[in-house]
Parts: sequence; C-alpha cells; structure tokens
Amino acid sequence: MSEDKKNKNIVKSIFENYINKGNIEELSELISSEYIDLGTGKKGVEAYMQNIESLILGFPDIQFEIKDLVAEKNRVVIRWQWQGTHKGNFRSIMPTGKKAVTDGMAIYTLENGKVVSSIAVVDKLGPLQAIGAVPTEFLKTQSN
Repeated sequence: MSEDKKNKNIVKSIFENYINKGNIEELSELISSEYIDLGTGKKGVEAYMQNIESLILGFPDIQFEIKDLVAEKNRVVIRWQWQGTHKGNFRSIMPTGKKAVTDGMAIYTLENGKVVSSIAVVDKLGPLQAIGAVPTEFLKTQSN
C-alpha cells in the first residue's frame, strides 16, 4: 500500500473510528507524543485531545462526515462537516438542546504512521449561532 493511502487511512480512522465512536482515549495509537498543533503551538497527545474533548463534552452525539480526503506523501488534507446536539457545557455555555452543524478542514503531517502536526480552519461562529450564543444577524446600520 502506498504511503499516501496509508496516511489517508490513518486520518480517516481518527474521525470515523475514534472521534465518531467516542474512543478518544485510544487516539495515542495514531497521534505522536511529539505532536504539535500548529495553530496554537500546544504539544503532545493531550493538545490534540483537548479540542476533541471540548466538542464531545458540548455535543456528546457529535458525528463527523468526511467530505474530502487528499494525500500527498506525508501530508493529508481533510474537509469535514460535523453535527451534534448541544447537550453539555460548551465553552462555558450551558446546554440548549439545539442542533449545530459546522464545516472545517485541516492539514495533517504524519511520520512513521502517526500524526506529528496539524493545523485546522474551522467555522467557529456557526455552532455558536446555532445554539443561540451569538445572534444570527449582526446589527445593520442604515445609511442616509
């Protein structure tokens, strides 16, 4: 199997076999102890799991759907959409029971079968609007 295909399968597995099934404690099998989040600078498996745990806490039924998965050598780009119901505390926002859907994408770098870094771009405003934490329309100004 090519390196591209192996790496795609690893990233796909993170979302489908670990996050969607709530098996995040087992992510250390696929995330290197040398992992670095290029967006925050945080390091280690715990840095990766913190973001996931926050989502699962707020949206315990969260499910990621992979929209695109592209690999070249040791890099994998993934585009996803997740949806879930706000049943838990999410970023200090008490549960509302409302459903949220959002899109995101990330670039993963892998070495020796494990993720060593990633950087993500995620719609952070959409879920906050969906659960009512942020207005869906901002104030409009009228011009004369």
